[in-house]
Amino acid sequence: MSRIPTLDSASASASVTQSLDAVQKMLGATPNMFKVMAQAPVTLDAAIALFGTTSRSVLNAKTRNAVALAVAQANGCDYCLSAHTYLGKDLGAGDAKTQAVVKLALALVKGHGDVTADDLGTLSHAEVLDTITVTVLNIFTNYVNKVAETDIDFPVVRTQK
Repeated sequence: MSRIPTLDSASASASVTQSLDAVQKMLGATPNMFKVMAQAPVTLDAAIALFGTTSRSVLNAKTRNAVALAVAQANGCDYCLSAHTYLGKDLGAGDAKTQAVVKLALALVKGHGDVTADDLGTLSHAEVLDTITVTVLNIFTNYVNKVAETDIDFPVVRTQK
């Protein structure tokens, strides 16, 4: 059972209902993570804004999902690993650029932002900055789901400890 419960839609404000409806329209469902975040409208709005903003990144969907999977594994977040395994199942394998972005994302997580020139590799400035943004988004969702112990509403995938 989730430590922070999902918000009962009957008690949601009009603005929260509108935000959750936007998630429903975007994903075709409203995952428990967003219903948990709805307990704090600012948190919900921040997540939706970051997901919307990063969808316009120089990093494509496959690369962003690869970052999400790597960061979830590094942070031990079963909810996010399950969600991104399911949501990214049709994106296919990554290329050398995706591998370079994932390498940087993991260096960011493990080094708490301290990275080397080798971690940056040949990524462009925009790719480096967007990798930071996508990584931070995923750290944010990992922490929310780990603290909340959000009930996993995707086929469950467990992180390797």
